[in-house]
Amino acid sequence: MKFVKPETVRIDLEDGEWIEIKKQLSHGELAHLAGSGLTHLTGSAEFVYDMERFEVTKIESWLVDWSARDESGKYVKPTRAAISALEPDDAQRIKQAIDDHVTKLQEEKKLKTGKPEPGATLPS
Repeated sequence: MKFVKPETVRIDLEDGEWIEIKKQLSHGELAHLAGSGLTHLTGSAEFVYDMERFEVTKIESWLVDWSARDESGKYVKPTRAAISALEPDDAQRIKQAIDDHVTKLQEEKKLKTGKPEPGATLPS
């Protein structure tokens, strides 16, 4: 058995900005993320899905640090509230960088084992 090592990867974005994300999520983190958007089951046995909650949790699960600054140039800690307050284009850039990283991990895993990385089918 193997355990996820607490390693990070720094990804440069445009305009000198960057994010630092976890190299890999653990089983528990993937399970938490996969269920994060589900809110409840309706009387007709349909799940209600909260896309905003899933999208913020996705970034929050992966993100370790970033270069974000407020209007006065002060560092902004990458909290759930800060992630929620991002401009949509900036949130999309971060999500795309995470998705690209996950795709790269899946390709590397497939090359090594011939099998995709677990959690490969998580919605993006």
